[in-house]
Amino acid sequence: MKKIIKISCILITLLLIMGSTVFAALDCALNMQATKTEVTKNEEVTININLSNIQSEKGVIALGARLEYDKNSLELVKMEGKNSWSTPSYNEATGKLVTDRNGVTKKDETVFQITFKVKTEKRQTLSISLKDITVADGTLPIKKIEKISKDITIKEINPNPEPSPNPDVKPDPDVKPNPDVKPDIGHDNEPNIKPSQGVNQNIDISANNINSNKTNTQNSISNKKLPKAGITNIFLIILIIVIVLIVIFYIRLKTLDKKVKR
Repeated sequence: MKKIIKISCILITLLLIMGSTVFAALDCALNMQATKTEVTKNEEVTININLSNIQSEKGVIALGARLEYDKNSLELVKMEGKNSWSTPSYNEATGKLVTDRNGVTKKDETVFQITFKVKTEKRQTLSISLKDITVADGTLPIKKIEKISKDITIKEINPNPEPSPNPDVKPDPDVKPNPDVKPDIGHDNEPNIKPSQGVNQNIDISANNINSNKTNTQNSISNKKLPKAGITNIFLIILIIVIVLIVIFYIRLKTLDKKVKR
């Protein structure tokens, strides 16, 4: 009797050790990845459920979870299995879903995708979650993950977007401006559209350049006229001297002529 009790205790201990070993051997990680984190009304966003870091002798073959999201703001469009995973069986009332694949896997891969459509235009942040997650490799016990989630932001649509110019639209050459249309004049009888400060500075600089050019031009003209004035004065002096000499010569000639006649 004592031997039977001892053998039973040994068997129970071995079973417990084997069970804990199997449990420790199954491990993995799950995460959710969104194709975009900011969306507007009527836009769609896809959430990828990714499986990674699988630690199992066999590999993962099945996954179950409970989906939670704001049904007033988001509309579930579709679910789609990826990488040999089946499209999840989904109970909309409870939010529970289950999916499996045609064989075990140890690869990091996307299990399935969930696509939502935005129903609201109110700016807010929404959370999409998978809770009570179970992952199995075909043996017991299974891997349990409490929760994974992903946040997306709903953006407001601009009610009055600025129209972008159409490069294909060209002005009609036959359309002429209306001469009766006058520019808008401000309170000080000045056009509302005024040149910028940079333009005024350019105008002032140009004016200064013009004044400087005028001054230089006048100085050049004055410098050119001075030599001509000097030459004219010398010419007048020489002319006067010649006239005086001619007069003196004429007087002497008359005097000699009178002496000869006597």
